[in-house]
Amino acid sequence: MLGSLRFRLPALFLLGVVLSGLVATLIAIRFFQSYTRTHAIDELRAESVGIVQLYARQAGAATVNGPSLESAIGGDKIFFVPAFPGARLLQPLPTLPEQTIDISQLKSRGVTTIDLHVKTHHRTYHYLAVAKPLYLAQQLFGAVVVAKPVSQLRSRWVALIEQLAIAFGGGVVVAGLLGLYLSRRITEPLLALSAAADEVAGGH
Repeated sequence: MLGSLRFRLPALFLLGVVLSGLVATLIAIRFFQSYTRTHAIDELRAESVGIVQLYARQAGAATVNGPSLESAIGGDKIFFVPAFPGARLLQPLPTLPEQTIDISQLKSRGVTTIDLHVKTHHRTYHYLAVAKPLYLAQQLFGAVVVAKPVSQLRSRWVALIEQLAIAFGGGVVVAGLLGLYLSRRITEPLLALSAAADEVAGGH
């Protein structure tokens, strides 16, 4: 049974479909991860530019509210990294340690992307973040960091993987049924021809 042509043809056909589907799925996931990360960085860069301009414009007044800004930019987190000890904003923003980013490197680049880990008493949060220097009175005062939780990006990947898994399973079922149908169409005439050849060889 397992060595028969009727089994081997659909099995090879199905194996080819499964392998090509797996390769295509892995490529699609990789491309989607790269696209999601690039798109998130572009969003964070645009948000950081607007927030830095807002803080620079409102430097002398306590009118900028961090939580309301986070709501306005879709829940992304905003942090402040001082450029020197004692640098503080009038407006409330969670402050990160000075060693979180290299301020001198940030000053030359203008903006940089970082993988940010923020530790609390209970757990560590992982963010994809963009840091942009903040100048007040033409002096580098620190950096504004806009961060997006990596778990939020990962949830998009998981949703894609689930959809691809459903599509892949459906494709395997369809390919299996098609392989069985085609194998019968191919093998039945061959088997009939083989039987006829045996009859001729037997003198009939």
